[in-house]
Amino acid sequence: MPPLDLFDTALIGVAGDGLTELFSQTSQVGGESTTDVSRVGQEFVTGSSVVGATVQKAIFYIKIGGGTPTGTITCNIRNSADSIELELGTMDSGDLTAGYVEYSFENLTGHVLANEDKITIEKGANVTNYITVGHSNANPEANTSEWYYTASWNERAGVDCYLKLFGVPA
Repeated sequence: MPPLDLFDTALIGVAGDGLTELFSQTSQVGGESTTDVSRVGQEFVTGSSVVGATVQKAIFYIKIGGGTPTGTITCNIRNSADSIELELGTMDSGDLTAGYVEYSFENLTGHVLANEDKITIEKGANVTNYITVGHSNANPEANTSEWYYTASWNERAGVDCYLKLFGVPA
């Protein structure tokens, strides 16, 4: 068998773990802080190439927003009724830094994304010790947008989370 050609164009778009990149919004120009927000996420609707795909991994851009956040940060996939379909993973708030870093959440069980499903970062709201999730309005994707949760979900139109998704295409 010949050696693997790392520049083979057939491999472009495939992550090192064999998953295919489904979505990438990596122009970061701001962030959503969890001072009064307990969830931040990206919603996908019919027309998005991600609807119908099996999502197995999400990468968010997260930092310490203020103070010293404690506890667990969870990445979930929520359906249109706001029920958790799949927990992609967790991390400890103590692992965050003062600058934005990409954090990966992976569950190879995966979930087939449906209309109005959200990929979320969840951490209890705290006005003193909070996290910030990177986002951008520089080049928002069609059929998707950032949402944030206070007592209910609210859309931040024209803004996308800094987010990469991987899995199996539809």
